[in-house]
Amino acid sequence: MKIMRRGLLIALTAIAPLTGQAAAVSEVITQSDNVVVQNTAEASVSATGRTDLYVGEYPAQFKVGTWTAKVTSGSVAFKWGAPMTAIDATGLNATTQNSTDSTKKVVLGINNPTAFPGPCSTSVAQTVGGVVWRACPQGVTDVSSGFVLASKSTLSPGSYPISIDVAAFAY
Repeated sequence: MKIMRRGLLIALTAIAPLTGQAAAVSEVITQSDNVVVQNTAEASVSATGRTDLYVGEYPAQFKVGTWTAKVTSGSVAFKWGAPMTAIDATGLNATTQNSTDSTKKVVLGINNPTAFPGPCSTSVAQTVGGVVWRACPQGVTDVSSGFVLASKSTLSPGSYPISIDVAAFAY
C-alpha cells in the first residue's frame, strides 16, 4: 500500500507544472518615442489699399484693395482689424470712415468669392472669444484675396482705412 501512495504522489507532482499560470519566457523589451506638438504657428499678412481712385460713385463688388496671408501650419483665419466698425454677424462686411470727414462711411466686403476666387473662397465663420473669424478650408496656408465695396458707394476725397487680422486656425 505504501508504494501505491508514493506513486500517486509522484504522479501528481509531475502534472502540477502543466496546469500552473502562464509566465514570460523572455525579457520584456520596450520601445518609446515622443509626440511633438508645436507651441504656436506663425502668420504673416500684407494689405494694400488702392491709391488710383477718384471721387465718385462706384458699383458694388468694386475692388478697393488686396491682401495676402500665410501661416506655417493649420489654415489661414482672418477677421477685420481696428479701426473697422459695424462688423456684420458673418464677419465678411465692415464699415470704414473717411479720414477727413467722419460722416462719410462705406461698407467693405472681405474675401468676396466673386471678385477674388481662390482656395479660401469658401471660408466659414468661427467664433473665438466672442469674435467672428473667417477660417479657410483645412490645409489652406497661403491666401491672396481682397477688399470690395459691399454695395454701390460714393467715395469722397480723403482716405478710408482698411485693416485685417490674420492667424493660424487649427481644425
